[in-house]
Amino acid sequence: MNPIPLLLRPAASGLGLALCSSLDSLSGEELVHPLLRSEYLKAQWTPPNSFRATAGYDALGKRVKVNWHLTNEGVFRESFPTRFFPTAIAYIGDRKLCVAGVTSSGTAVVETWKLRDPLLSQSSADGEAVLIPRGIEERTPVYSDPSGGIIRHLVPAYKSTSSILMQDFDSRAISVLHLKDGERTLLASPDPADEVFYAPSLEPAPRAHLVIDHVGFGFVYMLGWLDSITFPCMIDFNRNGVIDLVETYSLEQITQFGFNNREYLIE
Repeated sequence: MNPIPLLLRPAASGLGLALCSSLDSLSGEELVHPLLRSEYLKAQWTPPNSFRATAGYDALGKRVKVNWHLTNEGVFRESFPTRFFPTAIAYIGDRKLCVAGVTSSGTAVVETWKLRDPLLSQSSADGEAVLIPRGIEERTPVYSDPSGGIIRHLVPAYKSTSSILMQDFDSRAISVLHLKDGERTLLASPDPADEVFYAPSLEPAPRAHLVIDHVGFGFVYMLGWLDSITFPCMIDFNRNGVIDLVETYSLEQITQFGFNNREYLIE
């Protein structure tokens, strides 16, 4: 038995202050929530070269920052301005970032960015290897909702770049966003009146998520918070990209099902 950590991908913390639903003003002293003050590491991936990449955002500075890490040779940074306050970011594969945020007028937006891999070169000074960042190849607006709301967490669809799961901060509801046409479909909610999968254990801004391919359950998306004892799980049994079940499991059940056991996971 080889248990693995349940929470593999750290997300933002420090969300103790209440966030108003209305974001009519995003400046000065009225902006008090740490969600829009701090920079958080939100995405990491390994390009098909001898380096890895991480990305985060500076919400108030309206910037997304990408760090290219060359083994034993340091970090090479890029910083990109945004037209909105970024609130969530995720790597979705194929050199693409999904970036969500909110404009100063309160419109929720999502874009996909296709990055150029940096060039691997040698320093003319000492001959050491260096990475030369090459910027963004393409920015594509995907979604815009003038009714507002904070998209607080993004979970990439497993082995797919066509959709992403996203959580609204105020309602705590989970939706599926189709990245090709921008269609948003409500999936799960803590409000039974929404008439979708009922998930009363959903909380705003999960500390982490884990996506696995399980031999018996298929693709499983788990959300977790600090000191979690139960975990909302979204399950795609037949691995076709459609969530078939949303259920909350205890840590004991997760261990029983083998969600945290490599013997039951498909790499």
